[in-house]
Amino acid sequence: DINVTYALSSNRLIRVAGGASAFLTSSAVSIKSLNFYVVNGLNQQPRATIVLKAETTDGLAEIRVQTTISSRDYSI
Repeated sequence: DINVTYALSSNRLIRVAGGASAFLTSSAVSIKSLNFYVVNGLNQQPRATIVLKAETTDGLAEIRVQTTISSRDYSI
């Protein structure tokens, strides 16, 4: 198994896997905030919500994104 990590580096989103890293965002985009909310409660399907706020480095555009992901395999 390969350990995969997502992080911010110089306001850019980066993916590190197996010792190799790659930026996932352009240098023209600045990530202003990145939050992960993980729920793993009793009788609830585990899930993670990702909330991201980004803007162009020239400040002309801004975007806010929220998505929730969960496992396909879930058994109580």
